[in-house]
Amino acid sequence: RRLAAGSGALAEWAALVVVGAFVGVLQRSQLPDGYEKLPTIYVLTLTLFSLFVALPAVRTFAFDTQSFWREASAGVSPTAFYVSRALADLPGLAMRALVFALVFWSCAFWNGPFGTLLLLLLDVMLCASGLAYVIAITVPPSLAVTVCGVLICSLCGFFAGIVPTYAEAGPLMKLMLELSYGRWATQCLASADFSNIPNALYAEQGRQLIAMFAWPSAEELASLGRGPCTQPLGVLLALGLALRVLGCVAINYANGSQFGRPP
Repeated sequence: RRLAAGSGALAEWAALVVVGAFVGVLQRSQLPDGYEKLPTIYVLTLTLFSLFVALPAVRTFAFDTQSFWREASAGVSPTAFYVSRALADLPGLAMRALVFALVFWSCAFWNGPFGTLLLLLLDVMLCASGLAYVIAITVPPSLAVTVCGVLICSLCGFFAGIVPTYAEAGPLMKLMLELSYGRWATQCLASADFSNIPNALYAEQGRQLIAMFAWPSAEELASLGRGPCTQPLGVLLALGLALRVLGCVAINYANGSQFGRPP
């Protein structure tokens, strides 16, 4: 079993590197004439990275009922159990963000600084894994992976602020976009790129795309003393922490067969 687990982990890391290289090369292949296609590629990039983080995170709680009740019977509180498992997950998940950032940065032609890209992926990691914890605790194990995959694809795809844009959305859709980490992550990844296009010929196209998706312009950001990712990174961090707190609340009050009663 240990050998099988080791082989599976190695395959996951290899797939992470291959996918990071693929979306990086895909992004580079659209330049310099295909800037209007980049937002869709960035949505794909964030969706795939989120899946590489969230699906392993589901395993942390979805298939660990026996361990939970063994530790609970020894007097360990659900909160302590949750915090210990979540903290033990962090180094591995952060390493996935670092590896993906390095591979994507090497293969793509993204105009923002590497530090911003890494911070963005770390924030996305917090959001995606936090959502995975909540799902793993509240959804039966047989459905947890499927539900997690569907929600990740929805938040990063349908609620990314691309179609419809924030300006085009109705009141309910705007609320969903405000709460969707996919929308804020896409805004950061795309606007940081479009705001720093070095070629003046294509810089105007970048400004037009920023206006089309209703992201803050360079002039607005300069007047506020902010960068294109200042607000998105802050919102993503808050969402990631909120999802982790929600997971802690869920494990204390879950009432399903998974954690709510002893097996």
